[in-house]
Amino acid sequence: MAQAAEDIERVMAAALLAVDRPAGPDGTMRIGAFTSFLRSVLVPSLADWRARFPHIRVGLVEDDLPQLSKLLRRGELDVLVVELDASGDPPDLPPGVIEEPLLDEPWRLVVPAGTVLRDDGIDLDRLAVPWLGVDETSASSAASSRLRRGSGSAPETLHRYYETTTALALVAAGEGMALVPALALGEAVPEGVDVLDLHGLGTRRIVMRSTKKRTNDAMVRAARELIHEAVATVDLEGRSTQVD
Repeated sequence: MAQAAEDIERVMAAALLAVDRPAGPDGTMRIGAFTSFLRSVLVPSLADWRARFPHIRVGLVEDDLPQLSKLLRRGELDVLVVELDASGDPPDLPPGVIEEPLLDEPWRLVVPAGTVLRDDGIDLDRLAVPWLGVDETSASSAASSRLRRGSGSAPETLHRYYETTTALALVAAGEGMALVPALALGEAVPEGVDVLDLHGLGTRRIVMRSTKKRTNDAMVRAARELIHEAVATVDLEGRSTQVD
């Protein structure tokens, strides 16, 4: 019942935005998020949001998690979208911050083309490919570290990437393998990369954070509803290839 009431509140908040009346102190909705969510979910929604709510300006902010969390606590963001490795230990929430789930998506293993033959079984322990280094603040880092601890697989390269596009370029060059989320594969996978969907990789959890003191803020409630609406249109099935 409580969840249903929250859903109704979010729908009502979005409906009120469509009425010609002020919707917040300055008519601006500020959303912070990580790269793949911004690019694949939020940016494609902007034109629709602008057409439906012409008196609301939407500002998207891309940065690393520590900086975005500071902006949320200072009230410079209405909501913040965060990525986590769902198979790892959940992090402690900062004081005064609440969290709600948005989406669980599978991790994919990207390897140089031809690393795994189609009639071979896929065994991480036996892949003769090193792991690409990844920025430690990302969920990909937590997930790949978890897999390496569990399997004792290949060491890490000297490379270190931040964006998935960089990881895919390095994989295509034969420099190593990496874990990437399905959502980040919305763009064309470069030639020279095989995308493997195999058991045991786990999932990336995408959550939305806001502050307790702004729970009843109309702009925050509207932002939450619009983001839930955008997430509902995501098609993860078309974002991967599979090597059996």
